[in-house]
Amino acid sequence: MTLIINSLDEIAHQYDALFVDLWGCVHNGITAYKSAVQALIKYRQTGGKVVLLTNSPRPRVGVEKQLHHLNVPTTCLDTVATSGDSARAAMFTGVVGKKVFFHWGTSRSIILRSHFYY
Repeated sequence: MTLIINSLDEIAHQYDALFVDLWGCVHNGITAYKSAVQALIKYRQTGGKVVLLTNSPRPRVGVEKQLHHLNVPTTCLDTVATSGDSARAAMFTGVVGKKVFFHWGTSRSIILRSHFYY
């Protein structure tokens, strides 16, 4: 049976940590959703951990700067995890091999590939 919830408060006590997608859940690309930010702050105040997830190809630091400009306060999160950081970690540690390079992204970011090819 599907459980329909009206607020995070209804289920937050069941979880030690939340993994929350950024785009569309915490912000709309222009500004933060105030109710989402308040819910995450309240959850953290009860001891919960919040990891904000994004499929952005950028490093975490760049996303954190963007969050600041979108009015997402640091008090609503513990850390940010980006697909860019995950891909870089996988390449640098050899998880995905050392002789093959796959580029995902816009043509303007193709210049970056030379930095990651080994």
